[in-house]
Amino acid sequence: MRKVGYCRVSSAHQNLDRQIGALRAEGVDAIFREKASGKSVKNRPELERAIDALGTGDILVVAEWDRATQVDVRRHRDH
Repeated sequence: MRKVGYCRVSSAHQNLDRQIGALRAEGVDAIFREKASGKSVKNRPELERAIDALGTGDILVVAEWDRATQVDVRRHRDH
């Protein structure tokens, strides 16, 4: 079982360090990060990559839940 981490901030001037630190503290094996607006789940290639990286039994770890809201991870369940 692997832990795959995802973190996001809404604008280029915001910093990901706190979220990355939290993901590292959780012992994630990989971290996918991006700076993208929270208004839409479209155009979030790193989130898509994180979900696609999940294998059977793997866990997606999100440092802040509001960073991944509106995402339907279930559509990737059968990968």
